[in-house]
Amino acid sequence: MKHKCKIIILFMLIMIMITQNIYATGTDGLLNQYPILKKVIITEFTKQKIKEYLYDTGKLIVKYTSSIRKDDMTSYENLHQLKNRKLLSDNLNLHLYDLPENKKLSVDILKEINESPLVEFAEPDYKMHLTNDPYYDKLYSVYRPEININAENTWTKTKGESSVVVAVIDSGVDYTHPDLKDNIWENTKEITDNGIDDDKNGYIDDVYGWNFFNNDNNPMDNFKQGTHVSGTIASGENGIGIVGVAPLVKIMPLKIFGDYGELSSYSDIILAINYAKENGAAIINMSFNGKLYSSSLYLVMASTEKENILFVTAAGNESSDNDIIPCYPASFDISNNICVASIDQKGALSYFSNYGKETVHIAAPGSLILSTVPDAKYEYMQGTSMAAAHVSGVAALIKSYSQQTTPKEIKDILIKGITPLPSLEGKIYSGGLINADKALELISSDDNNTDNSIVTTPIK
Repeated sequence: MKHKCKIIILFMLIMIMITQNIYATGTDGLLNQYPILKKVIITEFTKQKIKEYLYDTGKLIVKYTSSIRKDDMTSYENLHQLKNRKLLSDNLNLHLYDLPENKKLSVDILKEINESPLVEFAEPDYKMHLTNDPYYDKLYSVYRPEININAENTWTKTKGESSVVVAVIDSGVDYTHPDLKDNIWENTKEITDNGIDDDKNGYIDDVYGWNFFNNDNNPMDNFKQGTHVSGTIASGENGIGIVGVAPLVKIMPLKIFGDYGELSSYSDIILAINYAKENGAAIINMSFNGKLYSSSLYLVMASTEKENILFVTAAGNESSDNDIIPCYPASFDISNNICVASIDQKGALSYFSNYGKETVHIAAPGSLILSTVPDAKYEYMQGTSMAAAHVSGVAALIKSYSQQTTPKEIKDILIKGITPLPSLEGKIYSGGLINADKALELISSDDNNTDNSIVTTPIK
């Protein structure tokens, strides 16, 4: 009887995993085969999420072939009743459309839309959600020897440089917080509140970044997470509150979530990434995830590999294996994307943290982390979002110390320079905790190395 049950369960798992994929073949060298609907394990939860993300969305992202003519684009729009075209990426020929109110997406409709030889792919404008646990009252400090990332040891070499910018794509940032205000990036090409797009970048009065959720120039955070993440990265060494990992770098606030944590769309994330790239961000912290694969988001992130940008992504908080059930963008296999798990105050994998021997690269403190929140306050929060912020801070220190270091090299240095933890062995790729001091030592030793080669081993 037990053997029969095992066979039945195995058969069911195989059938679950054999889900339909839609493929689009690229002609411009950027795409070969991109799955529009990724294989996922179907549960009652994911059924609901697929309905929420796919069938009920009112927007569609389309990537046209590089050779498409304007007349053909118009014909495609008319055929599928697409309207209100918005450019997401010019060099990638990526566009966002509204669907007619009476038209709901389904797998069959997506197949039909993707059949045109004019497009590389078309996919729903999926939704993302934040990856923080609800905040906790202040209980105790988490800065213990077991989880010390040794950032303070690096400060004799660098505390970060103001020329290094970390874009925080999140719920916004309280850029007036006394512990953050001196470390907020400013668009010096824009004149404050004159109602004119002075630098002609398409965003009016974007002095402190942009609010992509409301499409305005105020990326103020009212939901706490973005401000909390920013404080861990770069709170100033000013004698008040806390000190960030890299207390002299700049934070670029890019708001994609609502004031109550409302879901963000993939198109907003794409626009935020483009904004960060065009305004000189070296590191982009992204503490959110979704369960459905997005070709458009993957493509935009992959296209930055040569743009000198490192993505730091949170592994997710479902206590699950990302090797089996991926979370995006954390699970995107891109050389300049480093995925972060959380450890607790005892040095063990946090109970909520996702993991993955192949897809989650490194760990950092994420349980009960004290940092800045709006209205000049401080609170403990926890989640892989908090862990990712520590890694972004150390990455910023590396970039400050050696500005010629590429994103791939920074990622490799972070992975090589870990503190091994038995609790993480077999759970994540590096098997260890981020260590800022060791990371900078690797750069210093490389400076004395005649072959001048930092990257010596393959990285995931």
